[in-house]
Amino acid sequence: MGSLGVPWGAETSIKLGPGRLLGHRVLVGLPRRWLDDATVRRLAEEIGIPAGGWQLLAEALPRSNAVFLGIEESPDGVVGKAYLEFWDEVRREVRAEPGPTPRLLHLGVKWSDRRPGHFEVAQYHCHPLLSARDVMRRMAGVYEGDVSVTACPLAEAGLRKGLRPVPTAALLYEEVSEAGNPRRSWDVNLYKTGLVVREAASELEAIGRHF
Repeated sequence: MGSLGVPWGAETSIKLGPGRLLGHRVLVGLPRRWLDDATVRRLAEEIGIPAGGWQLLAEALPRSNAVFLGIEESPDGVVGKAYLEFWDEVRREVRAEPGPTPRLLHLGVKWSDRRPGHFEVAQYHCHPLLSARDVMRRMAGVYEGDVSVTACPLAEAGLRKGLRPVPTAALLYEEVSEAGNPRRSWDVNLYKTGLVVREAASELEAIGRHF
């Protein structure tokens, strides 16, 4: 990325699964204002994006303010990911019409090297201006009807720990769906709470044991 001469950031992470921990995953983010469409396409093609996946993102590219490209190890081979972010668009809409109406914040395409030409589409809708109580209600709502659930209370414990020193911290809450996939999940960004990994070690260990 340094050869492009543009600012960028990288996020490394781990992924938990039954009896395994996947650690070889990285996501790189680049601001759109520094990149023309041809450069974005070249970068996405270098990590293997299928033609149909690129066409889907290309249609939304003019609205985006950032591009994220990632690769990770998986039991299904090497998985590639490309996301567009619409933060500037969402912020304008929320300022014009304040409220919790869901807004598309991220549009993603992911694919595996073991299934050439195939890709999946994920949509991340943020729910603006929610209180912490509202966020936890929505988290629990994803599991509605499943009386055996323990993952949600574990995640709520981590959220409460982050909010303890800053109870009014702004939370970025998203719900995720994938076309043709029964997946329902949520994402809560705790950056504004200042919580670091070591402070949530006990909660993360409990989640790890659960999964």
